Amino acid sequence: MNHQAAQYLEHTRPFANLPRHRLGEIARGCGIAHLPDGESLVLFSGEALDRVFVVSKGAAAMTLEGERIDILAVGDVFGQERLFVPEVPALGVEALGDAVFVSMPLAIFRDILADESAAAFFHERGNRLRIVLDLFHRAGFLPGADPFLRLTVRHIPRRPPVFVNEGQSVAEAARIMTTARSSSCLVRRDEAVTGIVTERDIVAAMAGVADNPASPTPHAVPPDEAGTTERPAPGPPTAWDPARTPVAAIMSPSLVTVGESELLFEAFSRMVRRGIRRLVAVDEAGRPTGVIEEWDLLASRGENPVHLSAEIARARDVATLAALFGDIRRMTLRGVDEDIPAENLGRLVSEFNDRIMARLTELVARETDKPPGAFCLAVLGSEGRKEQFLATDQDNALIIADAAGPEADGYFAAFADRFIQALLAIGFPPCPNRVMIDNPAWRMTLSNWMNGVDEMILSADGPSILALSLLTDARPVAGDPGLCSKLREYLNKRVKSAPVVLKYMAREALRFTPPIGFFNNLVVERAGPDKGWLDVKKGGIFPLTQGLRTLALEHGLAVTGTSRRLSALRELGVFSESMTSSLWEAYAFLQTLRVRAQALKSRQGHTPDNLILPSRLSSLERDRLKDCLKIVAEFQGLLHNKYGLRLFT
Repeated sequence: MNHQAAQYLEHTRPFANLPRHRLGEIARGCGIAHLPDGESLVLFSGEALDRVFVVSKGAAAMTLEGERIDILAVGDVFGQERLFVPEVPALGVEALGDAVFVSMPLAIFRDILADESAAAFFHERGNRLRIVLDLFHRAGFLPGADPFLRLTVRHIPRRPPVFVNEGQSVAEAARIMTTARSSSCLVRRDEAVTGIVTERDIVAAMAGVADNPASPTPHAVPPDEAGTTERPAPGPPTAWDPARTPVAAIMSPSLVTVGESELLFEAFSRMVRRGIRRLVAVDEAGRPTGVIEEWDLLASRGENPVHLSAEIARARDVATLAALFGDIRRMTLRGVDEDIPAENLGRLVSEFNDRIMARLTELVARETDKPPGAFCLAVLGSEGRKEQFLATDQDNALIIADAAGPEADGYFAAFADRFIQALLAIGFPPCPNRVMIDNPAWRMTLSNWMNGVDEMILSADGPSILALSLLTDARPVAGDPGLCSKLREYLNKRVKSAPVVLKYMAREALRFTPPIGFFNNLVVERAGPDKGWLDVKKGGIFPLTQGLRTLALEHGLAVTGTSRRLSALRELGVFSESMTSSLWEAYAFLQTLRVRAQALKSRQGHTPDNLILPSRLSSLERDRLKDCLKIVAEFQGLLHNKYGLRLFT
């Protein structure tokens, strides 16, 4: 028997589900194949004819016509593709570093497919390959494309989750993880999962004891029924014993999960947002199906979002942040090529922008004296809603604690100047309306901000309504988030006492008419440099975002994203299910057209804007655009009636 193959298959999906005696029979017919770094294997021919391979060490890239189309990590199976996708062309496999495979005769693999769960697993892998091949041919495989990101979490192979009970010791958990060859395990109480423990947690606990051998056992009692843990009363120190310490004492109690049906792009986004390298995959019922690590999500080409996030956190100067900003733009262009939904793409770009601004805040603060008081850097507008793409400018505000003292004005004025100059150097264009923190109107103490809100509501002129609308989207990215929360709370409170301001905000959503004519024709520019083009933001996206933030402010919603506002308003009964669906579909399609046009202009060396060229759309897309603009007009009519704008001037 090939013991190396047997031991590996015993812990690899879907082979691990087979009876042990069956695994022994399979292993007897298997061999071990080595592929040195950089060497390639041509599937379905030569030494790979009628063979199926399982990656047991290292990694490899699957190639088509000389281009990498997928990454094969430990546990991935290849060589069986034509059983499930008969039309698959000749594929190659290139070793990324020295790779080791379990080599299995195709006849044995066919016998394995008699197991229903194994057959279902490989049929799903076949569907994944079809998606990759479709993207390859449909996009002509644009340089730097990464179809792996287009897949969902369920396409990522992973081992079943490893569990330990809260009462089991740290030593037992370590043994279980070692046996399962897993770097983490989930901790549960009865059927409820209460936390996760990683190798790093165990090493950190051991290191802490090594630094202080007399330190008492951490949390040496199990959690109580409420999920909290009581520390033992101070007493004589006792040596920390991993055989007696419950695993609950060192676990991380909060799990970050990702659904099986969510895009890998969303998994990347969540890792970036939380600054973590693991996610717990869950099924529709919320049950864990496995732990996905950063390596599982590595794409075959281009920038790795998690790696980019780490590089931003480590950046030591503005030049490095500028280079990373360029990487983010290239990643955004790849996302557009692969039809990543605009909402997902906008959210990830915004999260990267947040991290750049947060890191820049730290770098600028180091160049100055210690801040005289607390402050909060907030982003507004599309960045506040996490709906940033390629055509973006700065909308930011600085909220300073009242206790900062008289020296705060000079300090934060200098801070703001340096911050904005650095942001410009990184690549963020200036705001044409000067909504930037180097403008004193957007840099004030909390009390002055509140006074400013009072004045805006009292005057309710054009600039005031614009400012109130932007503040409705305010979201903290650096400093004390409580200052931003207090300002948002005050804004909500004041609007409730002066609801007439909502009429002025709603009127802004009616300022631009959707560009669709009486005879169902699209209305485009008739002359000038933009002849034949249509502003999809002014006539479509802005009425939706402005109207929804007006309704969100009326109902005191804290969420800022358009999709989350729509969902919250539906739950409050403001919109029916069908109206919510129509509005979201219209918004998503308009944003998709917008970002596609921005990507095209960016590649052509032009400045991205909000114009689209209807003549470049297919007839189906033009018809859908018309339907979306009609929904926008219907929404404007709803606002007109709700806020009584017929005689309102």
